[in-house]
Amino acid sequence: MANKSGGAVIFGVEEKKEDNSFNSKGLSDLNDKTDFKNKLEKYLPSQLDFEVIDFSYEESEYPKLKGKRFRVVIIEYNPRYIPFLPKKDSDKIKRSHIFIRHNNSTINAEYEHLQDILNRRVETTYSSTTEMSLAEHLAQLKELYSMIQKNQLGLNLGLHFLENTYLTQKNPYYPKEEYDAFISRMISVKKEVIEAIILRKEPL
Repeated sequence: MANKSGGAVIFGVEEKKEDNSFNSKGLSDLNDKTDFKNKLEKYLPSQLDFEVIDFSYEESEYPKLKGKRFRVVIIEYNPRYIPFLPKKDSDKIKRSHIFIRHNNSTINAEYEHLQDILNRRVETTYSSTTEMSLAEHLAQLKELYSMIQKNQLGLNLGLHFLENTYLTQKNPYYPKEEYDAFISRMISVKKEVIEAIILRKEPL
């Protein structure tokens, strides 16, 4: 799902083989959610974001749901890091294989699927090269600032001076926004991004 477009896995729903319909069977027991996530993370790459949400319908207007419990795993879609590969082998997955969802089933990605995955990653403008850290970006920006003088020396040819002197004047090409002011503004922007992510991930 992470290699395709994201999605959700619902534990407690049974698919009937005879007509492919679904039965809300529910779970007899919900084990510890933290332990469940830790077990999943053994197989999933760290860049893959997912969320585990438990639902318990003690009361419900739908009789088929009343008294039943379900667990939902929501898989985020982030083309920045696709393709995702398992970190270790299990009975049904291999560490070196790329899996995708295709026609309601999970299959090994073939050539055309890999082309689609790589094209979607390229469209995000991210490549497979090592990405620069925030500190590296800021260091480069500061280096650029150091290459331009904030003030210029201008020749003063006033007749009331016995000899030529130099006056300090502001360089018109120096950025109007100071470095510290820019950093402060970027911190505000980053806070807004983090807040938006947190609010978006809160369960409804």
